[in-house]
Amino acid sequence: MQSDRPKIWTIPNILTFSRILAVPVVIYFMQKGVVREQYFLWALIIYTLAFITDQIDGYLSRVLDQRTVLGEILDPIADKIIVLCVLIQLTYLNYMPAWVVMVLLTREILINGLRAFAQTRGLSILPSMSGKIKVYFQGFGLGFLMMTTYSPLASLPVHKIGMILIYISLWLSITSAFDYSNKLRKHLS
Repeated sequence: MQSDRPKIWTIPNILTFSRILAVPVVIYFMQKGVVREQYFLWALIIYTLAFITDQIDGYLSRVLDQRTVLGEILDPIADKIIVLCVLIQLTYLNYMPAWVVMVLLTREILINGLRAFAQTRGLSILPSMSGKIKVYFQGFGLGFLMMTTYSPLASLPVHKIGMILIYISLWLSITSAFDYSNKLRKHLS
């Protein structure tokens, strides 16, 4: 007998839930890494796995025909939670300037506000290419910055590479914010 209830426990949704559950673990290991650096390596590994699941879950939802409303809502929330928590933690540990986090956080609030406003008007604004590319620069940038905390990699320029990638993602964030606002303005005209 087929149930009319929406399916929650799909493979893509489980991957999304795993990203949300990974956040406190990553932050815990980053905090512990201040005392024992091998914890930073664990934080990096778990963050990397979370980043990979983010790339896989959308693909699987399409291939397995397991798209759900819950997944469409939770996936971007899970992405923002892990990215913002790692950004804040890296700032707290003095690996990143606070102003970068503030700009990225402001952008996220602005974009989510624009999306919500568009939905009240029955509009759907698709992500721009710069917004999609930003995710990769941001993800890899955070990974490189997390590598900075692990001393066997200290002789490599991982912090500089990480910051360059973060600054590129910052520029792409601002560009995509303008893209979203321009798309919304055109839809409303």
